[in-house]
Amino acid sequence: MVTGSPSQAQDLARTWVNGTLLALRRSCALDPTRCYSEPLVRAMLAPGTVKLERILAKPPYRLSAHRSRIGNRYRERLDAYKREHGRVDDRIRDRVWDETLADYVEEKMASGASMGGGLYYSNGQDANPRHAHVRRAMEQGLPVPVRRNPDGSVFNGRADYERILADFRSQLHQHSLEADRASFGFDPAADEGRVDTSGVDLVKVFQQAARQGHDLNVLADTLHLDDAMRQRVMAAACT
Repeated sequence: MVTGSPSQAQDLARTWVNGTLLALRRSCALDPTRCYSEPLVRAMLAPGTVKLERILAKPPYRLSAHRSRIGNRYRERLDAYKREHGRVDDRIRDRVWDETLADYVEEKMASGASMGGGLYYSNGQDANPRHAHVRRAMEQGLPVPVRRNPDGSVFNGRADYERILADFRSQLHQHSLEADRASFGFDPAADEGRVDTSGVDLVKVFQQAARQGHDLNVLADTLHLDDAMRQRVMAAACT
């Protein structure tokens, strides 16, 4: 699910806004007690109301509401783990994802509420025990069948969610990063799509990026900074 152009994430947001305003106009037209006005539009499009999950539900991502909710819980738990233990590897990420998903499934089963499809553990197993093939395997004491990618590798639900989120974020930031590249003072290198930072004051680059609201981790990834350089530059830029 890779977007077709650097500006497609912005197009997704624009489509959501246009659809929201159209629905609002229709609602006001049908309800004589409501008036389509500037304050109403502002309230509807306040930053807090444009939720990431609403955008990711649209093509090309098509992330279900259930996966978005699980993803939100997963990121909260992962952040809490990082605050207590520091950096995490894929093994820890998988464990946190699986525990979060298992808790979500348990809640839905206890309440009788729907949990939809497309929920997979990091080992590729379907998490929804209401699905016939899952229920049948559990009743027979057999392992739940594993979903696989087209290349035969095991489908990792956690990795797939993070890939979608990373793709969206990178597309969202790429356009603004490219627009600011001249003022930052670095140019794309000719090989491997890397960025030549020789002679560039990276601290100033990161300070300017921070002032303009860019994600510094995305910038560090774009510049292919190693962990040591990333930490030094970010620490200096934030002082």
